[in-house]
Amino acid sequence: MKRPEKAPTIGGSIRADEVVTLTEFVRRLGIGQKTWRTMKNAGLQSALIGKKRYILGRHAVTFFEQLAERQSKGNR
Repeated sequence: MKRPEKAPTIGGSIRADEVVTLTEFVRRLGIGQKTWRTMKNAGLQSALIGKKRYILGRHAVTFFEQLAERQSKGNR
């Protein structure tokens, strides 16, 4: 018996007008927990509601815009 194919783990996008769980955020970006912690420590905001952590899309977009700007100026 052939197993059903798994859905791809990466390839999604984050829109400024949405809220996603941390699980969905890391799945869409194809990143691990270590990268998530690095992003959090670098200033990416999140909200803990109950036992789940959420990322506002606009915070993620702003984070990546600022990161790209810093890197384009040579401040890595």
